[in-house]
Amino acid sequence: MGKPFFAVDAVLGATANILEVHAGAPARVQQASWQLGDRRTNVDIAMGGKADVLVIGMPRSFQYGPGMGTNPVLMLQSVGAELARVFDVFNDGGVVIAASRCDGWFNDQYFPASHDVYDLWQGVNQPADLVPFEEQVATIPTYIDGYRHEFTYHPWHGFSMMYMGGVALNHTSAIFIAGAESPGHAWAMGCIPTGDVSEALRRAEHYVGKSPRILALPDVFSTAPVHLHLA
Repeated sequence: MGKPFFAVDAVLGATANILEVHAGAPARVQQASWQLGDRRTNVDIAMGGKADVLVIGMPRSFQYGPGMGTNPVLMLQSVGAELARVFDVFNDGGVVIAASRCDGWFNDQYFPASHDVYDLWQGVNQPADLVPFEEQVATIPTYIDGYRHEFTYHPWHGFSMMYMGGVALNHTSAIFIAGAESPGHAWAMGCIPTGDVSEALRRAEHYVGKSPRILALPDVFSTAPVHLHLA
C-alpha cells in the first residue's frame, strides 16, 4: 500500500489477562513484546531426555469452542497443536495418548464444514491431498452466510484444522484415543481407540518398549498453552 502501519499489540497471560501493551511500528512492537512473550510462553523442564510417550487430557470444550474435543477433525488438530508445543522434549515417532470422549459430536452450529472435511478425508491418503477440495467447500453459500451472519467458523477452517492434525500423524508412531465413546470416529482419523489410558499405555509398549519416558499433561488444554524445552 505504500503507507506506514501503526500497530497496537498485547502480551496475554494464562487467563487472557493483559500483561503488557506496546504501540508503534510493527517491527518495534514485535521486538518489545516478544521479550515478555518468551518468558510467558517458553518453559524449561528437566526430564533426563526426551519423552517417548505424551499423555494429554482433552476436554469437550476449549480454545475454539464447544465440541473441540469431540469433533473428530478438531480432536486430531488438538493433538498436532500440542505436539508442536512440546516437540523439543518429544522423540519424533513417539506415541501420543489423548484421553477424549470422542463421541462424534461435530457441533455443526460452530463448525458447519467439519463434516465435509471429515468425509473428504476418508477418500484421500494424506492431509495434503485435501488441498484440491478447498475451493469447493469454502465457497458453499450456506457456509459463507453462516460465517458472515451467524458467527460460525469459516468453511476453510476445517482444512486448516486437518493440516495441523497431519503434524500429529506424520510425527508419531501411534495416536491412542483413550475412552472413545465412538471408536469409529477415532479410527477414521487415523487414531487407535482404547478403553482407557492404562490400556493405551500397555499397547504403546509395542512402539516404544516397556520402559518409556512419559510426559503427562492432563490439564494442558485447561490453561494457557506453553512451549516446553529441555533444561
